[in-house]
Amino acid sequence: MTFQEVFDEVRNVFMQADVSDYQGHLALQVNLQGDGQGAFYAELNNGNLNVEPYEYYDRDILVTTSAASLL
Repeated sequence: MTFQEVFDEVRNVFMQADVSDYQGHLALQVNLQGDGQGAFYAELNNGNLNVEPYEYYDRDILVTTSAASLL
C-alpha cells in the first residue's frame, strides 16, 4: 500500500469517532515505517477532530509503527 492509501483508510476510521464531548486539546502523530512510509496526525480540539497527512511538531503523543500493524 502507498502512504496515501494507508492514510485514507485510517482517516476514514478516525472520522467515524464521536469526539463531540471532548473538551481540551490532544495531538497524536503517527510515523509509519516500511511500506506506506510517512507521517500523519490526528488533533482533537474541543469536540472537533482533524486528521491530516503532515507531521505535527507540537504533539502530545508520538507513535511509530508499520502500516500493516496500524491497520
